[in-house]
Order: sequence, then structure tokens, then C-alpha cells
Amino acid sequence: MESSLKDGRTGRSSLTSELNPDERRKLRALLGSLQWLVAQLRFDLQFAVSALQGEPPTVGTILRANALLNEFLKDPAYEMVFQPIDIETAGLVVVTDSFLGNVTQTGSGEAGPLEKVYSQACYFVLLADAELLAGRPGRFNVLDTRSHRLARVCRSSYASETLGAEEAFDVGLLARGFPAAARGLPLQPKQEIDRSLNSIGLVVVVDAKDVHDKSNSDTSSFGSQKSLAFTVAWLRAVLRRRNTSLRWTATSNMFCDAGTKYMDVSHLRETLRRGSRSITYSPNFVKQVSKGKRSTAAKPSQVTELPGEALDGNDPLLGFLLKFAEHRGWHSQGNMGVNVAHGARSFRTPEPRFSSAQFPLRTSFARYELPTGERRWRVLERKTRYLEEANQHGLLTLAAPVLVTFFSKGD
Repeated sequence: MESSLKDGRTGRSSLTSELNPDERRKLRALLGSLQWLVAQLRFDLQFAVSALQGEPPTVGTILRANALLNEFLKDPAYEMVFQPIDIETAGLVVVTDSFLGNVTQTGSGEAGPLEKVYSQACYFVLLADAELLAGRPGRFNVLDTRSHRLARVCRSSYASETLGAEEAFDVGLLARGFPAAARGLPLQPKQEIDRSLNSIGLVVVVDAKDVHDKSNSDTSSFGSQKSLAFTVAWLRAVLRRRNTSLRWTATSNMFCDAGTKYMDVSHLRETLRRGSRSITYSPNFVKQVSKGKRSTAAKPSQVTELPGEALDGNDPLLGFLLKFAEHRGWHSQGNMGVNVAHGARSFRTPEPRFSSAQFPLRTSFARYELPTGERRWRVLERKTRYLEEANQHGLLTLAAPVLVTFFSKGD
């Protein structure tokens, strides 16, 4: 492909130059090949291929296609292993996400902001085992996936996410027929079809809380955007069907967002390779969302009276404090959930990282540095039932350079 760029048209000023017939033919052939790979296996790069197919054939397009080809070639041994799943207890989990106003009417991602008024949506239909279907860590196999431009122009993220959820339910209702047929359930006569299909569990997962709340609401209101009234009403009607639900998950636990925009696809790629995930938050499955800010040295605490109590050198949690102190974020440690925050001004709560019902007790430690350079650990609370407090995010009496919080199960 790169050798087809002739006549000195490789400069930045000629990126919008049209391709000659031979270059167009080669571009179509390359994009067709990449589209075939995306449809068969390389689901991690489907947005990039979709966006390129929506671009006009220019020098810039062919250069971006060459760059994308190199991305495909970086991992020639890419594979997904199909997981053993009991079809008698399996169901469907459809994970969906949308991104507002990032493509043109043709689906191109290369245009000015005023041209990119359409939104991109992506869904993954997963054949899920009973554990994943129930929201716990479980295994899955991909049945179907698609990244594409939404047909309607959306005025808000709520609108794009709602239309994405509508499509996810639509394809999920259709896909219910596959496990139903595999189980040997009757799909005719007509009166038997709904009974068979409804026996297959269907869970649609979104990271848009407003879509989750509005669709699961039993009020007569459909929201301020009246154009979505029929969509929301239809979603509510579908959710009244047996074994059908809409679940919310944290954005950090969402893997198909890489199918809606240009972004790092490593989390999506790893999820597909692993063939396991969880709807409810689990540190083993989330993407790292740290923005990589440059760490700065903690300022010494200027007060002599530190909050809390001094930490006993024989405390059983001291080893964990030394292990996790410099690793910001959420961690899983046996039967505990751990959060590490730097420069913390308030206490931490697990939602949506961990289930409050599962880990109702909170123990917090703060590390302070004195003007002498000495570091001291302080016990701020131990096994507090934070759910019973009026303000679970209460302010610390003194900001903590390092705050380590353990969430544990009840006695």
C-alpha cells in the first residue's frame, strides 16, 4: 500500500488529495481484508476499521490504513479461546456503550467538530455462564459484536446511550433463539416461542446511570427529551419480560467503550483473550484509569498532634500497608478490598468498586511525614460500619499524603 503513493503526495499539505483509481482499488482491498478480520476475530480494532470505511478516499486515509495494518500485524498470534460453558444454565449478557458526536454522517472520525454530529455505538453479545449472568465473576464466549454509527443525531449522551441500549436489547432478544435452540426448546408453534425465549436469561449492561434509572423506573415520565419517549417506553416493556434485566456497571469496568472511539484497546483485548469478567465491580477485570500524573513529594505535616492513634508495630495489617502504600487505586487481597489514595482529604467508600453489603466494615490508615522526615502511620478507624454513618465520605481532620482503606466482611 505504501509503495502506491506516487507523485510526491506524501507531504502534510497533500493529505486531502484524492487517490487515483489504482490507489482506490488497493485501499478498498485493504479495508475489505481488515473488515473480514474484524468480523471473524479482531473485535478489538473494529472502531478504527469502521471509521476508515466512512472516510473519503484520500492520501490521509491510505496513510491511516497503513498505520492500522501495522497495528494488526503487531500481534500476529492473537487468539481467543472458547470457554466451556454449560448451555443448560447459560444465558446472554449484552454489553453496550455509545459515544456522543464523534463521527460524521458517513461514520468517519476524521473531520471538524461541526461535522461530527453523529454518535458511535458498540455492543458485544456474550454467551455467559450462570455466575456471570448473576453479576459475579464468570466466563463468556462472544456470539456477536458490532461497532457502528447511530442512525439518529443525538442531543445528549443520555440520548446516545439510550439508543445504544435499545439496540442491545433488540439484538439480545434475537440472540435468545440460539441457546433456546441448543437446549432443544420448542420454537413453534407460535404460542410456544415466547415461553422458550423468555426462559433464557438476558442481561443488558450499560455504564450510563441515567439510562439504567429511567428504563427501570415505573413513573409516567419519560424524561425531558420527548423524542425518546417511545424508546424508553419500549425498554420498560421489554424489561417486564421474564428473565430480562438492565444492569449498570462502572465505566472502569466497561470494556466495549474501545469500540466507540479512538482509545487504548488493551483492556478490551485482554478481556476478550481471558474470556471472563464481572458485571459488578471486581479489581481483577477493570482497566487502569490513572492519568499518570507526575508524583510529587508529600509535604511534611506541620502539626505535632496527628489524627487517630499510633499504629502498633505488631499490627497484622502493617505488612499490607507497606505493600500497597505506593500503589494507588483499587486492589483485591483475599477476603478484603483495598483502596490506596494519595493526597486524600476524605474517607473512601467502595461503591461501585465493591459491594457495600459484601464488605460492610471499613478500616482506614493514614501515613504522615513529619518535618524531621520521619513517617508515621495512624489508625483513623477500625472496622467501622460506614453504611450506618450519615456521611460515608466524611472529611479527614488532616489531609493524608497516603490513605489506605481496607474493606472487610462482617463478623
